Amino acid sequence: AIKDGFVPGSANVTNPDPELEHLNLLRKTQFQQPSTVMSNSSGFGGANVSLIFEKV
Repeated sequence: AIKDGFVPGSANVTNPDPELEHLNLLRKTQFQQPSTVMSNSSGFGGANVSLIFEKV
């Protein structure tokens, strides 16, 4: 996303809970230049990790 200049939309979000409207969920890809992104990964056995990347 940082390299190619886009923020990917959330897949399969067709009918979000109305109580989550304040979260501004992206439903479609937006083309912009983000300077910071987060990558989440989940694995078997509870091996979960999140990484924050910032453009320098």
